[in-house]
Amino acid sequence: MKVNPFRALLTASWVLFIPSMILSIALEPTLHPLLRDYLAWESSSEAPFELAITNDILLVVGAFTFIGIVVSYVGLYRWKAWARLLFVDLCAVGFVSTFFTTIVESGPVSALFGAIAILDGMLIAAMYWVEPIRSKFESDELLVEEGEN
Repeated sequence: MKVNPFRALLTASWVLFIPSMILSIALEPTLHPLLRDYLAWESSSEAPFELAITNDILLVVGAFTFIGIVVSYVGLYRWKAWARLLFVDLCAVGFVSTFFTTIVESGPVSALFGAIAILDGMLIAAMYWVEPIRSKFESDELLVEEGEN
């Protein structure tokens, strides 16, 4: 059985995403003490109101982005043209939202997120510039346009 490289990249990106989310939650107690103190302060009532609103907005945007990413992965796996556009848009939202987060720490979890970002970049490049993959998505767009007439 021949493995499709695009679907292999898509699967690898998702397989790396799951442990990175689990590790980001599980490894919080192992953070540097100053960072743990900051996180405790941030979630306390002493934190400024603006920070709480920003965190709530990021939580809502993050939840919708996560749902959208799951939907787009399913659509990409099935070669849907709308999924290609949704995936690129959500990657852009994720990139922009990194400028509004308060903490960045390097370590094994960030390495996993970096690997996911590289795989996602490869997926985006393949969807738009690698001919056999691009034509599969474009043929779906043609079918939608013909069906509307």
